[in-house]
Amino acid sequence: MNLIKIDVLKELFNERNANISDFTKNFWINCLGLISGKESKISHLDLCETSIKNLEKKLNIILENIIKETCKGVSEKEIVEKAAICLNMCTIPIFFAYNDIEVIQVVNGADYICYGELNNFIFESKGVNSKYNCPAQARKASDQINKSFKIFKALDLRFGIAGVSCFYNNTHYLIRIQNLKIERSK
Repeated sequence: MNLIKIDVLKELFNERNANISDFTKNFWINCLGLISGKESKISHLDLCETSIKNLEKKLNIILENIIKETCKGVSEKEIVEKAAICLNMCTIPIFFAYNDIEVIQVVNGADYICYGELNNFIFESKGVNSKYNCPAQARKASDQINKSFKIFKALDLRFGIAGVSCFYNNTHYLIRIQNLKIERSK
């Protein structure tokens, strides 16, 4: 199994994430630190085409430069979800070249649109601390991506990524979902 080191600060504070405030990025890193510790290892990152069972790749990941501060007044649910967004932002480049892409937060549908000249996609993040919630959250994220294809049909989104972080067993899934309407029309 491959081992990859990810510098969390470097992956978050770059040009593609320029539209996301530094305060927000620091908050995400703090949330990930509260769950994972100062430097942490994610046991598996599995890229799946359409379902958790359809594995393409398994990697071990060591996360470096995680900031850990206490987040007072923040619910566990919010910490877990923001930690999942942080993990997605850091791990998507392993599988998808999106350095030429601008990441923009959206209000309706999935969490973020990744928009560029060559490739457009959308992603939704889910974080869970219970093994019983992981498959349900993967389905929920997939549904939100399919809904987003309709909401943002003018943007020519080719695919979506559902990033599901199952922190109870240190497993992170990236599930790629094709926009079938665009694929059929080409």
